[in-house]
Amino acid sequence: MKTKQFAVNFPSIDVFMKCMSTIKNNDYDKDEITAAGLTAVPASKVNAPLIKECFLNLECELEWAKEVSEVGDHYVFCAKIIGFHMDEEHYNADKLGRYGKTGYLYNIHRPINPDTGKTLETQVGVIHKLGTYDKL
Repeated sequence: MKTKQFAVNFPSIDVFMKCMSTIKNNDYDKDEITAAGLTAVPASKVNAPLIKECFLNLECELEWAKEVSEVGDHYVFCAKIIGFHMDEEHYNADKLGRYGKTGYLYNIHRPINPDTGKTLETQVGVIHKLGTYDKL
């Protein structure tokens, strides 16, 4: 929030748990990226680290932030992407690609069972392409 610059790093499933463990190491005296066994690399356009092991990195400038929780612990951010990095293996659909188990992950945060109202554990999903609109 201070610099209004940040990076969004997209892990594949093979480094997902390491990326999630950065949360446990998030204090002022520790580099949470290296503490999680990952490699921090400098961004080219913003003053924020990129995670080398992530297949996609977005360098962003903050446009605005809106608090969505009364206790001030959840925000919605709007960012302007000013830098983009993707490794060729994921960019190329004939290699690893961006979809399926080797591509984008989706955080299903605390899903709720519609029958019982019980909150379930956070889940991770993947995005699969189904086809073009005219062939569905």
